[in-house]
Order: sequence, then structure tokens, then C-alpha cells
Amino acid sequence: MIKNCKYPSRCNNSIIDYNMVMKKTFITFLIFVLSGLCGANAYQIVYPKKLNVTINSPSTFFIGHTDDGEILKINDEIIKTNDLGYFAHTVELKSGKNTFEVIGEQKKETYTILRTAATQALLKPEFIAYDSIRYGVVKSDNTPLRSTPIDAGINRLSHLQKGVNLMIAGEYKNFYKVKLTDQEYAWINKISVIFPEDIDTDLSTVFDYRKYEDNEFDIYEFYLMKKVPYKIEEFPLKLTIFNLKNSRGLFTIQPTLCHKPVGFNGEYEGDKFVLKVRKFPKISSIKPLEKVKIVIDPGHGGSEPGAIGCSGIAEKDIVMQISKYLQRELKHMGATVILTREDDSYLDLYDRVKFTNDNDAIIFISIHANATPDSWNPNEHSGTSVYYYYEQAKPLAESILLSTVEKAETNNDGIYQRSFAVVRNTKALSVLVETAYMINPDDIAKLEQTYFQKNIAKGISQGIVNFFKTSVLP
Repeated sequence: MIKNCKYPSRCNNSIIDYNMVMKKTFITFLIFVLSGLCGANAYQIVYPKKLNVTINSPSTFFIGHTDDGEILKINDEIIKTNDLGYFAHTVELKSGKNTFEVIGEQKKETYTILRTAATQALLKPEFIAYDSIRYGVVKSDNTPLRSTPIDAGINRLSHLQKGVNLMIAGEYKNFYKVKLTDQEYAWINKISVIFPEDIDTDLSTVFDYRKYEDNEFDIYEFYLMKKVPYKIEEFPLKLTIFNLKNSRGLFTIQPTLCHKPVGFNGEYEGDKFVLKVRKFPKISSIKPLEKVKIVIDPGHGGSEPGAIGCSGIAEKDIVMQISKYLQRELKHMGATVILTREDDSYLDLYDRVKFTNDNDAIIFISIHANATPDSWNPNEHSGTSVYYYYEQAKPLAESILLSTVEKAETNNDGIYQRSFAVVRNTKALSVLVETAYMINPDDIAKLEQTYFQKNIAKGISQGIVNFFKTSVLP
């Protein structure tokens, strides 16, 4: 019996209660310690994302991290990690079921990867030529008119608006063949065309034309009888309007510019076609970007995380940090800077382009961090690359890449022309910067560091300045 018991009703069982409490406390403490030790040394596989996956590739990779020098094996092969424990390990895949035992010091997992057999190529469909021209109309705005019947790649001649009249000469797979002249044809997706019963089948006419300018643009207006297809070429800038009544069936104009293009746009306003070519901004030595409006686009966001790094960090978070540092750098140089997203929110690709055009930006920079397809070895790909679509943006891409590689001391991973939605914008010089690789162990270690993010931002901003300083033609 215990004297001076504060709670008399509990005193009779106090010794038993005390022993039980001490025993439970010790067990809880032991579990906590063991859990902590296991957690400290437990590896994490970031990719593949599930234990059972299907991957149609001759190879794939495991990326992730270990802690505190943990030894990790995949199918009895010791995995090489960097100083932070980050790793990327490539494995070959045979057709059918592939099993990989991932063994760490505290846990073991089995990954099953199914590689399906390659399917036999289907018979190539034949082109069907029509006996006579069919007359159709474009169904919706921003419809690609392509040079080839392929729904991808660098083959867009223009983006047609709703109501443009078409002469259809045949079909191939999912495309109609569009007659432009007796010698020139293009392609448009079938789902983008309708065939009204009361359509006007006459050719169009350019019956008037005028040129004028304002503070920002040289403006060309062409008055037509009805909307017809067109294309805009670059270097030199050239507009061609098709399906006309004159002997050649087309009208061309080549604006004379004293500088490289810094944004242009061609579209119908009713039956009037308007081509606007942006004038080159004047650059000062004190604030070189003072008259330049720039949109920075932090890639992904919200429900779309982007690539996941070896440590488990998401691309959307890293590129947001870089974008904010870039915004600060560009403002210091005098630019007006707007971000497409200010927080972790989702934004559609086309809304990013619309946002840029609504704000009348001269420059659009989309910030990303790269990944690789399954068939590539992540350890063999590192550094910075820049992507563009239109030739007018290529000099900007080159300037940004060279400056960023120098400032951030990254590998020069090249510039590439690609048909990404965010860079298919003619109104602003549009590029996409892949700052470094999320799934390369050494690159992601840099991307997570503040000093590296700031150097990337400084490199991009200086590249923009260098572009404007060297782009005026003699």
C-alpha cells in the first residue's frame, strides 16, 4: 500500500498500474527508436511509380535516393549513389514479364515490369483523290493547316480561324488534302472541317490593300471577298494568300524590315486579313529591358507536378523558385515582368499562350526541368537546353542557352525546334528553357540549391539582354 496517495480510489492498483505504464512506455520508445532507424536508412524509389507497371521500351530506369550511406541492390547489383544518396540506375527489359528485387538494409521490394510485344505494322492506307473539288469551311479557331498529313512535328503552315473557306481535293487517313493553287497543297484534320449545303464556291479576291503604323507595329491590311487559306513564312517575312481569282491563284507580300522579327501576327477581322509586325524596342545601356514586357511561365502546377526528382521533389516547385528569381533579375534590368501563375495552381497550356497575348508581351519564357524517356540512360543526359518553334525565336534561344550554360556552369544540351504548344506563338518571341535534368542525380542536387537557381535566373536574363543588343540588322 502506498501512503499519501493523491487519488485514493486508484491506490490499491497503483503498483500494477505503474509497472504496466513503464512497460508500455519502454515498448513505445523502442518502436519509435527502431522506426527512426529504419526511416533513416530506408531507400525510396521515385520511378517506377508502382510495383507493377507496363513499359513499352527496351530499357527503363530506377531513380530515387538512399540515406546515411545505405547499400542498395537491384537484382544483386550494388547501385551507385552520389554524395546525397541520389541514384539513377538503368535496366534492360525483355519482352514479357521482368522482375527486379530491390534490397536495402531495412526493407525489400519486388518490382514487376511488363514489356508488351511489338505489334505488327498495319497496312498503309492509300490516298483517295476526289473526282471533283469539295468545298468546306473551317469549324473552329486556331486550326492547324499542315504541310504533311501528320498530326505532330514542325509542319504547321498557319493556324486558321473559324469560317475560312477550303477547297478539298482528297483525303488520307484522318486528313483532307487542301488545294491552295494548281501546284501547291496542304493538309487539315477531318474533324476541323464542315461542309455546308449553301457554301459559296467562288474564288476570293484581294480588292484593296493598305499599310500604316503605330508606336508598336507595322500594320498591313488586305480586303478580301471572303476568308481563304494563307501561310506566313519567316526570314524573310512573307505572307501568301491562296484560292484567289487571279492567274496565279495567290497574292504575296514581303514586308521590308530593318531588324529581325520580334513578334508578328496574321488573322482575319471579318473578311479583312490583318498582318501586324512588331517594331524592335530601343535598348538603353542603363536599363536594357526598360521597354520590354516579358511573361515568365513556371511550368506545370497544381495537379500536374511535372517530373519528379531523385529526392522526390516535384518539378513544379523547383521551376517556381527559379521563375521568381528570374522575375527579380529582369525587373532589375527594367523589364515589365508577369508570371502566368503566382502559386501552385494548374493552368492549361493554351491559357498560358492566351495570357501572354492578352498582356501584349514581347518575350515568353517557359521554365522547366528536364526528364528522359524510358529508353534513355538518365546518367548520360545532363545540363541546359532551350526549345523554340518559329525561326524568329531561334536567336533568342541561342542567346539564352549560351549565357545560362556559362553562368550556371551546366552542360550545353543544345537548342531544338519542337512543336510544343507554349512556343507555337508568333505574337511573342517564345522559348522553353529546360534548366537541368530532374532525374539525373547530379543535376537534381544542383537544382535544389538556391545558389544554382539564382545563377540559372541570371543566365537567362543576361541571355535576353544579349539578344536585344545583337539583333538589330545593319
